[in-house]
Amino acid sequence: MPLLQGIEVTIVTQSELGQLPEYPHPDGSSFQSRRLRDNKPDDQSNSCDGDFQNRVADDPAHASGTDSTVSVYVPSLPGAQFWINYVVKTPPSPPGHLFFKLYMNGRHITSWGINPSIKSHGRAEKALYEPSDRWDQEEDGVVFKQEGIEARYFYFTGNQQELSAADNGGLIEVQAFRAKGRKRRAAKLDQYRVQDKYGITAPSGGLLDNPQDITFFDFHLIDPKDAPFATFRFHYRSWDSLNQLSLVPADDPSILESS
Repeated sequence: MPLLQGIEVTIVTQSELGQLPEYPHPDGSSFQSRRLRDNKPDDQSNSCDGDFQNRVADDPAHASGTDSTVSVYVPSLPGAQFWINYVVKTPPSPPGHLFFKLYMNGRHITSWGINPSIKSHGRAEKALYEPSDRWDQEEDGVVFKQEGIEARYFYFTGNQQELSAADNGGLIEVQAFRAKGRKRRAAKLDQYRVQDKYGITAPSGGLLDNPQDITFFDFHLIDPKDAPFATFRFHYRSWDSLNQLSLVPADDPSILESS
C-alpha cells in the first residue's frame, strides 16, 4: 500500500477482493508487490466540500521522479464500486490541515480537507455536482432547473471487454497539500461529465436530503499548487492487461478472489 510523507492511500472496492492489490509501475523501481490482509511556501487557496471534511516513500512502493510521488498499477474490476481510503499515520510538519484533491484521467473530481489532530482517516466515495437534467421539471413549456446537490458514486464500468487497448485503463491520482488554515465559502458546483470511455463511471446516488448542511471551505496552502506535499498515482488496468505486462504472479490469490 503506498505510504508517503506519513500518509497512506489505497483504493477499496465493494467486492470480495476488497482493497485492490498493487503491482510495480515503471516509476516505482523498488516497488515490492504486496496486498493488505486483515490489518485492521506559498499562501494559496483551494476549495473542498465539507461532506468529506469530517471524513522519502515507504514500503511497498518507492517514490518516483521526486520524493513526493509514488505510482502503482491496480486492477479495474468491471462493475465494482470503489472508494479512496486514506490514513494519516504521521501528522505533517508544520501542524495544520491536510487538503486532498482527487483526479481521474486528468480531470478534477472532488476535494476535501481534514485536521489530522482531530480525525486522521476517512474515505472519499462520491463527488457532488449540480443536479443533472434528469431532475428538471417542465410546466407550461417552461423548464425549471432543480436546486440542490446531486451525489455521484465511483464505479468501474461493466463493459471493459469492449474497450480498445488504448482505452483499457487510466489514472486515478490523489494529491495531498499541507494547509495553514481554511475559510468558509459559498458552494461552487460543477456539472457532471462522463468518463465511461476510460473505464470509470459515476451513476447518480440522488439528491442530498439536506444540502444546506453541506459546508464548503477555501484552504490556504503551504505547498505550491504544482508541487503537492504527496502524490499517489494508481494506474488501473484490466486483469488481462496486467497479465500481458507480466505483473501478476501465477499464484497470486487476488485473481481467484476476483473471479
